[in-house]
Amino acid sequence: DVLAGVAHLMDDDGIAMVEVQYLPDLLVNNAFDLVYHEHRNFFSLSSLEQAALRWGLHVADAQLTDRQGGSLRVTLTTAPKRSLRVDEIRASERWLQNWGAYEGIQGRAERIRDRLLDLLAAQRGAAGYGAPAKATTLLNFCGIDRSDIGFVVDTTPAKQGRYIPGTGIPIVAPRNAPHSDVFLLLAWNYAGTIMRNNPGPRWIVPIPAPVLL
Repeated sequence: DVLAGVAHLMDDDGIAMVEVQYLPDLLVNNAFDLVYHEHRNFFSLSSLEQAALRWGLHVADAQLTDRQGGSLRVTLTTAPKRSLRVDEIRASERWLQNWGAYEGIQGRAERIRDRLLDLLAAQRGAAGYGAPAKATTLLNFCGIDRSDIGFVVDTTPAKQGRYIPGTGIPIVAPRNAPHSDVFLLLAWNYAGTIMRNNPGPRWIVPIPAPVLL
């Protein structure tokens, strides 16, 4: 357990910073593609507090960030102390105690799939942009393969010349990419930066709901 290791390493007056993906952002943004091999646990502040307390750790401070589609960053201490932000975030999570917060996510994911397939069918010759791990979840769940997207552009040299797992879609460097007028933005959490740096094509942004920009 990571938190057990943190507790073992900390002095009595020490602090530890921990950042995790934030469950409410996943639910609100329909970001089901964030679930993959190294993202199997999604925490609220309340659940992270409970996990930390098992090892004698206390959440002294907390803040929400937009990293990776929504993250929670907390400061852990061995002595009980708490900032006002901890109380505010915890209070904002009360809706998570109702089953309704979770029961609709499957249906929303299926509607995203159907809408995305319709957009790609209407925009023949589309390509993908970005090959993050979450692209594997999104493309495979939606049944998107090379017949829908001819290639994916990614600036990471280690990914170039490889394929999106399970899809047969090749990953190419920007300099080697054929022309495309439409890109499916697989790295949607960096949409603003990517679109500003690549003016010209149209963009399909899949999350929180597919839209053609």
